[in-house]
Parts: sequence; structure tokens; C-alpha cells
Amino acid sequence: FHYRSPFSHPTCMIRCEVLRAVGGYDPVYVLAEDYDLFWRVAARYPCANLPRVLVTRVESPRSLTRARRVAAEWTRLRLQWRHFSWRSVDCWLGLARSLSLLVVPERASLWLKRAAGTVG
Repeated sequence: FHYRSPFSHPTCMIRCEVLRAVGGYDPVYVLAEDYDLFWRVAARYPCANLPRVLVTRVESPRSLTRARRVAAEWTRLRLQWRHFSWRSVDCWLGLARSLSLLVVPERASLWLKRAAGTVG
């Protein structure tokens, strides 16, 4: 969670009672409301990813994610800071990753994501 959301939003299945218990989306984290939701769910309930890739994500140049990339990264930083622990290397590295995505040009960022296999 300290680097990015481990879950792809369109593929998630969450029980209704879990959503009610954690309170659903928080409007404070616009552009990262799913990241916040998954963080709160995982803090209280067991979560898992299936061991096989069943969905591939392709980012369009016109997607909301790409169009509002900088605002989304600032929101991610706010969430990472909210869950920050001074003793956790993962917290520090997650902040460094998000900060680097703010200064790296979009094309380079997309190339890095493709090289890492996090986007199709």
C-alpha cells in the first residue's frame, strides 16, 4: 500500500457489509478514493489478490487518470502521509516514488509503468 494500491478497482469484489463498516468512499480523497477505501478495508479485513492475471489495464491518453495525473499524485501523497510511519522503509520509499512521479515527465512515467508491468 505504501507504493501504490495493490488492487485494480474494476476487478475488486467487496462484501456490502464491509463497505458499510468502513464507510465507503471518502470525498476528501478525490482522485484516490479507491486507494483510500482499499487501505481502510485492508486495515480491518483480510484481503487477497488472485494468483493469476485476469485483467489487463490499458491507459488511454484521454483517460481521467492521465488527464489529472498531478492532482492524483498529490492526493496519493496525502494518503501516504496519513499512513506514514517514520520507522518504515516502505513508507519512505512510497513517498519517494510518488514524489518522483510528480517530477518525471508523463511519457517517461508511462514507459516506467509499462517496463514494470503495472500497465498495459
